[in-house]
Amino acid sequence: FNHIYKIDIRKIFNISFEMKYNYKHKRRKPMKFEALNINGIKDKDIENISKNYPKRYAKAQHFQKNEDFLRCIGGYVLLTKMIGDFSEDDVVYGSDGKPSISGKEFFNISHSGDFVVVATGDAEIGIDIEIVKERKIDISKKVFTKSELDWMNLDPFSRFHILWTQKESVVKLLGTGIRTPLNSFEVLPFENEEAISFGNIKISNYTFVFENDYIVSICQKI
Repeated sequence: FNHIYKIDIRKIFNISFEMKYNYKHKRRKPMKFEALNINGIKDKDIENISKNYPKRYAKAQHFQKNEDFLRCIGGYVLLTKMIGDFSEDDVVYGSDGKPSISGKEFFNISHSGDFVVVATGDAEIGIDIEIVKERKIDISKKVFTKSELDWMNLDPFSRFHILWTQKESVVKLLGTGIRTPLNSFEVLPFENEEAISFGNIKISNYTFVFENDYIVSICQKI
């Protein structure tokens, strides 16, 4: 991953930071990012979520595996740490399904392996984390464009995960999910420090290696 911006994530915990690049002379809006190892979730964290966020706790209880339960709980553990306590009634979802706190503080949650990550900001945001491991690269032909496949084939293992997380973070920002086929748009402009557009929406991206074994991509509306 030598061509990806590498960051000591400990240096940005609990602080706001601006995205890495400027896009057409427009500065990115401040945002926050934080990560949590689910193995570090304490009983008091679970108790706090069960008491103050019963809907989230009920959702977590539907998972049969303990690690899935902890990932679901962990998202709100991080969220309360980042923005403070809030009421579940303050969590609103737009027509496109994008969550925010009272329509002002946008947030997005992702998890993979041992980690849960959260990104927050005052503009629509999407985040995806993936543990880098062997997986069937054949799926790339279904989700990447020809140009993306050509770029990926120069270093298939690492570049697959870069493209995948970037595309996932885009559709999470848009709130469209599978309604937006991953091969219907390109994220290669991100590699040239350029934004991509969906109608009148411009999206910037920040991709980095985390804890050596993970790729994180964060997209934000600019």
